[in-house]
Amino acid sequence: MKPGVESVLALLLAAQAPGRSPYSKIAVDDCDARCQETPLCERPELSCRPPHFVARRGQHFRYETWEEGVRRYASIADSVHRAATTMTWPKDGDCDLDDETPACVALQKKRPWTGSERLLEVLLTTVALHESGLRRDVHEGTTRGDCDYTMQAGVEVAIPGTCRSTCLGQIKLEDGQTTSRGYGREDLPGLDDAATFRCVETMVDRLSQARELCVAQQNGSRAGHYAGCTFGIYGGVEGWSKDPRIAERVKTYRRLLQTSTKVSEAVKQVLAKRDPP
Repeated sequence: MKPGVESVLALLLAAQAPGRSPYSKIAVDDCDARCQETPLCERPELSCRPPHFVARRGQHFRYETWEEGVRRYASIADSVHRAATTMTWPKDGDCDLDDETPACVALQKKRPWTGSERLLEVLLTTVALHESGLRRDVHEGTTRGDCDYTMQAGVEVAIPGTCRSTCLGQIKLEDGQTTSRGYGREDLPGLDDAATFRCVETMVDRLSQARELCVAQQNGSRAGHYAGCTFGIYGGVEGWSKDPRIAERVKTYRRLLQTSTKVSEAVKQVLAKRDPP
């Protein structure tokens, strides 16, 4: 595991330990009555509970284990680190930020983030945590946000096809709308590396736009991080400076800035089984 990827994985693990969310579930193809009564292990962990039927999805599911969560987080970490290294404005390049020549404008679109790579990684982790909880169901796209709802048998359920926010960053797109890179709503969710990167890439674009607006509000000064302002604009929160949700994001952001860049030996052992030498 590359040091840069390890440092992002350490951020993700510090943000939310895997294997604890009741929403991070994995489908079980065949589970009879005995299967539904038999714990998967004897430890008092969520993932040890027997598979159960989820009527809304018409399938049996078990909970994601800590090991499975670590491997999924490693995939997210790879995308976050790759985005941070390939989308950050080069400090020693031939273009200035205010250069409007075609080549420099193209570079600005390719590398829109003007802060440090580490700052971007912390911001991305913070946004993903508060927007999706780093949950598997949101990551894969089976659970989405900003939906229209209807009542069925006394239960409020989302109307299929109406959910406008998706993937780890809860990117909101209306019907037929695409991102600045041409991604539609169905291009962003998914556990595979390509979909995960598209989601993170779009998050970087939107965080970059938010940060530039914050810089403009400060008369062009880039001396501060403007975390609260950036989170507020990213989330479309009016009056963000007094919103408790944004205050929680800033609190998380500051905590993660102090996070170790190393992961435990237990985590390394799990990943070694995934990626043998």
